[in-house]
Amino acid sequence: MDKQPVFISIANQKGGIGKSTYTIFTASLLHYRMGYRVLVADCDYPQWSIARQRERDLDVMESSERLKQQMMTQYKQTGQKVWPVLETQPSSALADVSNYIRQEEVPDVVLVDFPGTIGTKGVLGLMACMDYLFVPVRADKTVLESSITFARTINEGIIARKSSPLKSVSMFWTMLDRRERTPLYEHYEQVIRHFGLSLMRSRLPMRSRFSRESDGNGGIFRSTLFAADRSFTVDSGMDDFLAELCAIAKLE
Repeated sequence: MDKQPVFISIANQKGGIGKSTYTIFTASLLHYRMGYRVLVADCDYPQWSIARQRERDLDVMESSERLKQQMMTQYKQTGQKVWPVLETQPSSALADVSNYIRQEEVPDVVLVDFPGTIGTKGVLGLMACMDYLFVPVRADKTVLESSITFARTINEGIIARKSSPLKSVSMFWTMLDRRERTPLYEHYEQVIRHFGLSLMRSRLPMRSRFSRESDGNGGIFRSTLFAADRSFTVDSGMDDFLAELCAIAKLE
């Protein structure tokens, strides 16, 4: 196989930080709007939240003529079918992705959604096989400490040894409360830099629509079948985040 996909994960050992949500937004924007061929490996065993959302999205579209028409329009404009999602586990994910690629076309990007704990069997080994990791973090002392420990573990235990394809770990602010004092974030960023960790410029604010799935009647926000509405991705910072992610991951 001449072409190799870029393996990317939005990962954190803290649950409830939005990793699966941002994986869905990233996959759909890269695939449907930007034209990359994306494969999602859902390793978040046993809930497989991305695969379960795909099932819900298909059920909603089946009962909505508006969404069916929108799907046809999207395909005509982009030539992109829906991005595939594999239900797998960390210990078998690479084999499952390889089997998929042998039977289908090679994707440009493989997005891997990890379980919420680094202690799950196969997680560290699979993380070492990623090309880029992006770590969501919010301005909460417990979350910040846990996220810094996680990022340092990857930096010092994997990247520093130069024995894997993993090139970088990039942290980014999420669930940003714009009412918070700016000096709070400045203090936290000093802590992150103190440990030699990379912090993206992108900041994703708190938005209820990050968790809003399509009901077939309103706008498109979190969806495995469509790119989110452009007005939302601009306002929510997702456009800036995707541009920065693509630059870091050297997606052309």
